[in-house]
Amino acid sequence: MTTVANVKQSEASHFYLKDGTPFYEVPYKDPTKGMRKATLADARKVNALPSVTTILRILDKPALTRWLIEQAVLAVLTTPRLDGEVLDVFIERVLLVTKSRTKKRDAAAELGTKIHAAMELALKEWSSMTLWRPTF
Repeated sequence: MTTVANVKQSEASHFYLKDGTPFYEVPYKDPTKGMRKATLADARKVNALPSVTTILRILDKPALTRWLIEQAVLAVLTTPRLDGEVLDVFIERVLLVTKSRTKKRDAAAELGTKIHAAMELALKEWSSMTLWRPTF
C-alpha cells in the first residue's frame, strides 16, 4: 500500500520525507540543468508524503463553501437585472461581476500565505532550539 495520498499528477504539491525533510525538488537526468519540482512519481519512489495542504485540499471545507455561496448570492442581489435581459445573459453578467470582486478574496489568500509562511518559520526555529523532532 502506498503512503502517498490520492494526489492528481497535474496538481502542484509539496512532499516531505518521513523524517520531515522537505522533498520539493529533484535533479534533472542531465545534471547540468539543475533541479526541477518533484512530481508525484518522484515522491512515490522515495515514499515521500504529501503536505498537509495537499491532503486538506481533498477534504470538504464547509466554511469556505458557505462563504463562496454567500458571495454568489450577494453578487445576484447587488447586480440589478436590466430591462428585458434574459436569464442566461443576466447569469453571465453576474458571474463576470463575481470575478471582478476578487480583491477581498485575493487579500485573504495572501494573508493566509503569509500566516502559513510565518508558522512554518516559527516551527523551524522552535524545532531547531529544542530536542523535539517530529516522528512520522
